[in-house]
Amino acid sequence: MKTVGLRQFRRTSLVAALFSALCLALGTATASLAAGAPGQAHPDRPSAPPDGMSWHVYHLMMAQLPLDAAATRIQALAARPGPAHRGFFETAVNDSRQILTVYWHGPVPANVQHLIGRLRATVDLRVVQTRYSLAALNRDVLTAINSGGGVVGGYPLTGGSGIGLSVHSSSARSVASVASALRSRLGVPVVATSSGPAQPQYCAQPKSHASLGPGSRCYDLENFWGGDVIQQRADPGFIIFCSGGFGVHNPAGGEYLMTAAHCAYNGSQYVNGISFHNGQDPQHWQGIGAITDVSGPHDWAAIPAGTGDQVYYGPGIFNGDTKATRTVAGQHATSVGDSLCESGAFSGLLCGFTVSQLNYSYHQTGPSQTWTALALATSGTGQWTAAGDSGGPWFSLDGSTQVWAMGIHHGLLENSADQPEYEMFTPVTVATSDNGLVVNAG
Repeated sequence: MKTVGLRQFRRTSLVAALFSALCLALGTATASLAAGAPGQAHPDRPSAPPDGMSWHVYHLMMAQLPLDAAATRIQALAARPGPAHRGFFETAVNDSRQILTVYWHGPVPANVQHLIGRLRATVDLRVVQTRYSLAALNRDVLTAINSGGGVVGGYPLTGGSGIGLSVHSSSARSVASVASALRSRLGVPVVATSSGPAQPQYCAQPKSHASLGPGSRCYDLENFWGGDVIQQRADPGFIIFCSGGFGVHNPAGGEYLMTAAHCAYNGSQYVNGISFHNGQDPQHWQGIGAITDVSGPHDWAAIPAGTGDQVYYGPGIFNGDTKATRTVAGQHATSVGDSLCESGAFSGLLCGFTVSQLNYSYHQTGPSQTWTALALATSGTGQWTAAGDSGGPWFSLDGSTQVWAMGIHHGLLENSADQPEYEMFTPVTVATSDNGLVVNAG
């Protein structure tokens, strides 16, 4: 037990909240920690696949560990200043064949070639040249979004051969017309598909009867853990609920709880300085801190607070909450093909997601904000995250006791029938490279 030391966010009427069931039921007996309390020993090899996945998915996740480690080193080197590194496009993993592919535009610089040569001693690593640069295609995507033709989002195609666009229309003819017009205007290949809205999800008061007490998602304590319930009331008359992401720190040792920037909504825009609390019961709030780094276009922000090196790993508050956790081993870069899990405060632990695209951009209305550098993931189980999971942690597994930080939850991209098609998250390396934060690791 701990001791004191947006998608999806939820937005609900304060009046309604006063008559809703509280997330906390204090005075009840504390639940057993047998599900996996911090510090409890676990076997290196689980006797059954972890929650929400098959043995096949679990084995793929284990197979991708060396691929992700290699991709992280390549992306870190490519991110260093210098014109020679601007050719980096993206990485992709093939878990089943255990292949890492590095996409690059133009000559690969000598220091990157040297690293690739060393990594090939342990990883099947291939380099593929792209037709266009990542910067050029990202500019084309933003031009398309701002064209006024119904384009709601887009991304550079894997392999750098052109751009893919999401068009808010159910008419195949209209979608084809938009693609043709932009192909002529931009001079690059364009693949367009019919799509519904893409935006963070705001939500209503959670009707939860979770009552596990201190050391759970709904009653977290400093040092705060990822996947806990966080809330703010900057918009008079409304409450916004989100999830904590990962504990991080800066080079000077200052600690923060990472979450989604869009959780800092004051009723009209996203702003710094909003105070967040854990839980729902006003008599037992745990103050966290005032949010910073709400600047966009990357959907992440940080709340100054004492934070730990764990994430909640079990049911969300809609299904009884949890005290089970996993220790964060560090961070890995996100690649196309990665198999991942998410653990938002409301939906809880969900696995079986596969990254399908990187560098997705779209323009959100109400409030007006363009988000960039998002990853898209498909669900192999038919399960999707819930409203209130915004800011929650995305991760891969490292055996049965640890996880690798991979992203911060953003929301859902729906199809033209308004059904979920992709999950969206900000890769954690995008967030930490913005200002030098480091994920807390155990």
